[in-house]
Amino acid sequence: MTREGDNGPRGQDAPCYDAAGMAPPSAQGSPPSTSAFTARRLGALAFVLVTAAAVGLRLSHLTADSLWLDEGGSLQQSAGDNIWATLVYLARTTEGDHYQPLYFLLLHLWRTVAGSSVLALRVLSVLFSLAALAVVTITAARVYGRRHALITAMLVALSAFFVLHAQEARPYALLMFVGALLLLLFIRVREARLDRPYPAAAWAFWVWFGVGAFASVTICIMAGGLALGDAIVARHPRRWMRTWLPCAVAALPALGFYLLSSTAMDPRSAGVTQSSGPLLRNAAFAIYGIVAGTTFGPPIEQLHGSNAAGLVLDYWPSLLLLAAATAVGLAAVIRNIGCGDLSDDERGVSRTLLFALLASYVLMYVFAAATHLNWQPRHSYFLALPLFLLLPLTVRCGHDKRRRLCQGLGWTALIVLALANVYSLGHYYWDDAYDRDDYRGVARYVLADDDPDQRSVLLFGYPVLLRYYGDRETIDGTGVPTGRLAETVRSLTDEAPRVLLLSNREWAFWDRSETIPEAMSADYRFEGSVRFSYFTLYRFSLR
Repeated sequence: MTREGDNGPRGQDAPCYDAAGMAPPSAQGSPPSTSAFTARRLGALAFVLVTAAAVGLRLSHLTADSLWLDEGGSLQQSAGDNIWATLVYLARTTEGDHYQPLYFLLLHLWRTVAGSSVLALRVLSVLFSLAALAVVTITAARVYGRRHALITAMLVALSAFFVLHAQEARPYALLMFVGALLLLLFIRVREARLDRPYPAAAWAFWVWFGVGAFASVTICIMAGGLALGDAIVARHPRRWMRTWLPCAVAALPALGFYLLSSTAMDPRSAGVTQSSGPLLRNAAFAIYGIVAGTTFGPPIEQLHGSNAAGLVLDYWPSLLLLAAATAVGLAAVIRNIGCGDLSDDERGVSRTLLFALLASYVLMYVFAAATHLNWQPRHSYFLALPLFLLLPLTVRCGHDKRRRLCQGLGWTALIVLALANVYSLGHYYWDDAYDRDDYRGVARYVLADDDPDQRSVLLFGYPVLLRYYGDRETIDGTGVPTGRLAETVRSLTDEAPRVLLLSNREWAFWDRSETIPEAMSADYRFEGSVRFSYFTLYRFSLR
């Protein structure tokens, strides 16, 4: 496959020829020059430094924060007595994790070897994230060359989106790896299918897609976008059908598994957070979270309050700068695909990736609308892969007189985006306002209260996480009828004189106009509340 040179874009390092048409000695097979050797060593050193930075960022503060709400789901979904029991549980559950079972099966196996400490649970995602970084870098080098690959690796290494999901016991780091390898295999198929209908890479591509379909139903959305991009660019129906029809066959086992759930006929009944606002807002939030991480702007927890709009406006300078850098970067990518310094192969892959990015974004919009899913950036992880592969094209301008200006704008956009991610990581690591559900702090608070006449009840959240942190006394009150809250709490606590209600992410579960203290007022006297990240603890005494 034709690619740019190892030390720069295609066309910048081509050997010169003398009047007789002979190449200079270095182009005729003589040992490389000292400058070329030094450049290669510096390039290798740069890759080592980028890798070290990626490892350090993904391991830093790995166990500092409590396991949060969704990680409680991972604990529960992977807690079967054996792999078969775990698979049966995943097949029958009505939770949204039914549609991404592979991670929980792997986590179950991992826990039997590494244990269930916070470090053990999260380091598996670190390994998947580093594998995704390696595959994306290899893909960039294969298509565009080493300089482009180095820029891509730097962007992914610093990406707050990649780092955040590398540090949680959830499927998204695995999904990024699955998607990255699927993309690399597709590019290899695209290269080889010109020579023979079913190259060896195609079989690997189909098998891996079958595996990926078990990783998440959203892998099918990624593949759908990639197939549409391939159809638009390749314009060869027979070749396209030979590539993509076997994918439909490979997805059948996963499709059969997904249909086992009782939610298959009504996706909105799945146990996932349902959208409560405009879908366009979620669509914009997905791009924002992928480009700079969800900790770049205001803390998400505060956006569920009544002053959400005003809070966003308080961040308008940084958000406007981020939007401008993103717009300039994407505009430069589109321009340079059309008239930049690209080979025919590079341009073909770039156009396919661009159309795949747009198509999969539209498909995700349709999916979110159909399922009423509260669309978060993590659900669109597959958009990050083509995006980070394409962004270095901002500096691949053509040879016209505006080249220097275009490159300047491109580099400015890339630097701003990189700094935005560093800023976002600063919030993520060191600003308590950006912490997620503090089950560890809540459990310690409950355990430290030695009042023998008080009972605690968890209204919303994962009881398994309180038990994980040693609180085995709190009563599981999840699913209680909110219309008869006081009566139900009296029954659950055997009319204990004092009650502590633990409410996790109340904004997502409490659907009544009255507050919890108001709902309890018939039988209980409200005595105050305590706040933890994503938690409110209400203290009551029996009237």
